[in-house]
Amino acid sequence: MYIRKRVLRGWDVYLVQPTCPPANENLMELLIMIDAFGRASAKDITAVIPYFAYARADRKVSDIPMDDILDYLASKMICCNDLVVVSPDVGGLQEQVPLQKKLSHAPLAFVDERPHAHNVAVVVICVVFLTS
Repeated sequence: MYIRKRVLRGWDVYLVQPTCPPANENLMELLIMIDAFGRASAKDITAVIPYFAYARADRKVSDIPMDDILDYLASKMICCNDLVVVSPDVGGLQEQVPLQKKLSHAPLAFVDERPHAHNVAVVVICVVFLTS
């Protein structure tokens, strides 16, 4: 990573850091960068993690009621214009449509995973559909 000596106060910072192997080192590097930019008074720090090594696809996640999500977003004063509804795969797109409609037709995206080889990190592509 290379950064010219500049004042970052008030900047929006976007960090793109996968946590593919060696996951511990990459995750720690991301946390150190977040801390460094926070100490440099960056306005907003957004971490984009295209591959999250510690996620387990085989574990079922119970459904969270949409009202709870909407209440949480309202409590944090998050505007619907700042949201994207993401499905973990193409098959889950239909499940996300009711939430998308409740969020004023926020953009809808899905993740397309294509295994490179057995037990090797996958290529992850995020496709976003802008809706009106």
